[in-house]
Amino acid sequence: MANKQPILSGNGTLYFPDGFAYETSIAGNLQLHSGGTNQNLDVYTSGTGVFRVNGNPLAPSAYTDTTNASNITSGVLPVAQVPNAVKAPSTFTNWGGGRAINTNYQNSNPTVRYVSVSLALAAGVPLRVYCDAGSSPSTQVVILLAAAGGYIMYALFIVLPNYFYRVAPDSGSVTINSWAEWN
Repeated sequence: MANKQPILSGNGTLYFPDGFAYETSIAGNLQLHSGGTNQNLDVYTSGTGVFRVNGNPLAPSAYTDTTNASNITSGVLPVAQVPNAVKAPSTFTNWGGGRAINTNYQNSNPTVRYVSVSLALAAGVPLRVYCDAGSSPSTQVVILLAAAGGYIMYALFIVLPNYFYRVAPDSGSVTINSWAEWN
């Protein structure tokens, strides 16, 4: 069975949504060949897209983006279309000294967590921040080292959704001055 190519006949211009116009001879209805029969296709448009086919209005799904806006490359994207992992924080918790050193915590929120910790470190004792997907994180993301005693040091780090994190000194005592988290 030979492949049949669509044939356009008559006078007119075909306009496509991307602005491309194909001029051909079309008069009246566009004849389409499908399964051995010819079918008429009457399309109504108005500069912004197709509104009716054979006299029937199109369903909203025919002209509404249902792809979570992944095809949008510029402009303003509604917050509802932005993935949770990249949304700006909307809550703040000031733990003061209420968090514990060398304890595993988890970001169970669907957004990234920003953590800021202010600590008094003993001289020469490294303090490390670990963060990863394991329940006992082992990936070092921050290291602080006070050259002399009594230094106040700050650690700021990001925790991905469902990741765990821990602030831990190698040895010695550490005093938490403040611990704040944004989700």
